[in-house]
Amino acid sequence: MKIAILTTLSDFHLGYSICGVVLDQARLLARHGHDVTLLVNRFFNPSHIPRAPFGVRLQAILPSTDLHDYRPDEPERPEFRASVDQYKFGNGLADGDQKRTVGYAEATAGYDAVITHDLMFSTWFLPCNAALREIERPAGQRWLHFAHSAPSDPLPQLEGIVYPSTLRFTADPHPNATHVYLNHRDSARYAHSLGRVEHDGPRLQADDVGVVYNSRDIFRLHGFSRHAEALARDCDLLGRDIVLVYPFSTPRWRAKGVDRLLALVAEWKRGGRNPFLVLVNAHANQKKDERYIAQMLREADAQGVEEAVDFALTSRWAETAAARGSDEDRLELTPDNGSGWLHSVPYDDVVALQKLATMFVFPTESENCSLVLAEAMLTGNKLCVVNSEVPSLWEFVPKSTLGYRFKSEIPIRNPAYYRDVAREILNRYDRDWAIAASLHARKLYDPDRIYETQLGPLLAPEKSPDPDARREPKLIVFPAGARK
Repeated sequence: MKIAILTTLSDFHLGYSICGVVLDQARLLARHGHDVTLLVNRFFNPSHIPRAPFGVRLQAILPSTDLHDYRPDEPERPEFRASVDQYKFGNGLADGDQKRTVGYAEATAGYDAVITHDLMFSTWFLPCNAALREIERPAGQRWLHFAHSAPSDPLPQLEGIVYPSTLRFTADPHPNATHVYLNHRDSARYAHSLGRVEHDGPRLQADDVGVVYNSRDIFRLHGFSRHAEALARDCDLLGRDIVLVYPFSTPRWRAKGVDRLLALVAEWKRGGRNPFLVLVNAHANQKKDERYIAQMLREADAQGVEEAVDFALTSRWAETAAARGSDEDRLELTPDNGSGWLHSVPYDDVVALQKLATMFVFPTESENCSLVLAEAMLTGNKLCVVNSEVPSLWEFVPKSTLGYRFKSEIPIRNPAYYRDVAREILNRYDRDWAIAASLHARKLYDPDRIYETQLGPLLAPEKSPDPDARREPKLIVFPAGARK
């Protein structure tokens, strides 16, 4: 689908929230296969975009006029009509020193859908609102009008509202237009506000207003490299209910207790959970290291956990992803990263991946002052579990930390022991409100989920949306007595 995002932006300061929303939305639509163009005014400086959305065109072709913040009872100012005409027709210049601008009808021609931001409700953009209503728009063209400001409460009285402010309180009469708000609680109030003035357009009910949450791309938020983001997406780390990230040196995999971690992942999987273990195995570029990796893979197979389904080795991930036929554009494999992180994973990528972890289990057989433990504890909310038989660890963790015997005298094939340990860990994990809030937020604000359940169905209303898409999501509620 060809989509234009129509804005009045002349700059891109991310301190202004709509700039970040527009940038994330353009990136999201492009990632889902749409042909996206960001339409901005002629003074826009593209160098101000901190990280241009991949696959999105930028066209600085729209007019820019002096805008005024109208009060509801303020009559049309003398310059209002001239501003409306600018947005309808552009400046009409074919050449010369001044840059030619294009009116809304010409700028949006040829697109299957047009998305506007704050043009239909903001008092500042009433000339833009009027111009959109007055231009001729194809009947089959889809229009989504996002409003980023809450209607006043109580709503203004009918008496005293004069043109052009009446435009704010009437729905777009285009037959294929939908007004969109940012939450379910206020969408009914917004719908009511759009039917308060007599007009020829439709009167809206609460269900006529679409709801699309502001997404927050966690990968951009935390500055993920493209390689780290690709791994997280390929392993669906945002969709897992347990995420573990474990850095270690490949030759020392047994001493670091990787076999114990695999045993726990196997128990959680058998118990119906959806865990994923990222094994950040450094020093994997020597011929002898292939033997250690083969040993780990045999151990995983014996435990009943599957590579790429339940765990990943960073030294093998890109190679196995390509072999599975994953989308190379999405994985962004390039000659400089070859088949993956072999000798070591860049420090920034380790830190980024740890920010997605919800649990850190440290079954190491010996340690002095572990930097791996420090990084795990300093990178977000996660449950920490250590080997109780390593005395030095208790010098660095709080007394509430869970500890279990992970040394070699406990047979790795002792299903009863690891089943009990896995169950006890989950009992604490599932009662931790901070972890629950983190899991809830990463799913609630996940751009792909928002696209699939909210934005996508509005762009293609002929497709039957998920019946739950219009429902307000519920927070996770724990049983009485849960630890807060």
